Amino acid sequence: MFSTTMALRKNNEAILGVIYDYTNEKFYYALKGEGAYCNGERIHVSEKDNLSDSVISFCLTSHYNIEKINEVLEVEKYLAPKVRGLRLIVSAAIELAWCAEGKIDGCLNIKSSKGLGSSAGKLLVAEAGGKVTNIKGKPRENIDTMLVTNGKIHKKLVNALKYVTFVGNITEVIEIGEDHLSSPIKKYLAGKAYSQAMAGAKTGLNSKLLTVMSGLRKNELDNMISEIKRNNIDTSYIVVSNDIDNDIKMVFTDNVGKKIREEDILKGSAEALTEEIILKNEEMLIDAAYIICQTKINKAALKRVIEIGYKNNVPVVLTTSRPKEISIINNDENKELINKVNLIICNKNELYEIFGKDITIDEKIKRYPNKLILIDDNEVKFFDGNDIIIIKDENVRFKEVGAEDIFIGNFVRALVDTEKISEAIKEGLKNMN
Repeated sequence: MFSTTMALRKNNEAILGVIYDYTNEKFYYALKGEGAYCNGERIHVSEKDNLSDSVISFCLTSHYNIEKINEVLEVEKYLAPKVRGLRLIVSAAIELAWCAEGKIDGCLNIKSSKGLGSSAGKLLVAEAGGKVTNIKGKPRENIDTMLVTNGKIHKKLVNALKYVTFVGNITEVIEIGEDHLSSPIKKYLAGKAYSQAMAGAKTGLNSKLLTVMSGLRKNELDNMISEIKRNNIDTSYIVVSNDIDNDIKMVFTDNVGKKIREEDILKGSAEALTEEIILKNEEMLIDAAYIICQTKINKAALKRVIEIGYKNNVPVVLTTSRPKEISIINNDENKELINKVNLIICNKNELYEIFGKDITIDEKIKRYPNKLILIDDNEVKFFDGNDIIIIKDENVRFKEVGAEDIFIGNFVRALVDTEKISEAIKEGLKNMN
């Protein structure tokens, strides 16, 4: 397939665009404010409003270097399970014409360019009722990426192209059953950030993990990072430090897996995630769809994460461990931090430690509409501004080891798509079964 495309620009804005598709003998044209046409007939973008029903094309040509090709393949990997189909058409003009005509539902180019060759096609799509932005969903700059859709799936596709960053620690866990002497020892990786990222990644979330691990035990470190990669988590932002001990925890459970108690054997990786490391990764955090941050990390680093999210309109979700670190009881600085985050997810004991016991739990939740989410036993509760919403699942037991973090990963995965807290909670609970 090949084409000729021409555009007339006035004050750097396309006002007339034409595309000729030789293979199919189709002549597309659009005049600003006058609509889009093909062979004299008015055309419109598709009506698809779900990604799962949509066909998306990629601009990919031989002049891409290997790094950019690998980036395209990474994007394809995360999009493939979410859409009906992916296409490589190569002729950008035809891609855009097909989007305007409703043959495909969107197309994207992750390589920044002036986009002069796509001027006619972008006007065609806009006049056919579609939408044109960069891949972050913002107006295109002079040199920028490109995302073109029918408009109905635009925000969903923007979110699908984004990633979620989980900030916190990785813990090496030794789990022992009720009979401590005869029960087999179970060893695995956990920690809030890792467990949440893994749960999200298993349901298709593009998960990035910002954490610190020890490099002292080289073979064990390599094995741990390999395991993290196998769970489809981006390990590019794991910082290796020889100055710390990895977190190691002993967990004692009863015969049904319910945690009886736990003991920290070594602690270090959470505190090693410093403000300096956060600042070095600021650009990655700014481009995230959500930042999920546990309160266990170094306090200066926690404050910096919250400030980065607040200043750049990136939603920050706090998940609580060491809840006293973020307690607002007689602490105005923490009150200000809580006001700057978008969501706080905690259990009943953590809620008391953060917000105090002066009033009932329901009254506490009402003070933070669409922000404070309580998880307890087999239910999730929040205030939507009008009512306290309680969503239950009899098959879920949040007191089981790791259950809270699995829910949070699933919940955030759903939140990226729906942006509705109640729907995301339902999806989060469903995916735990």
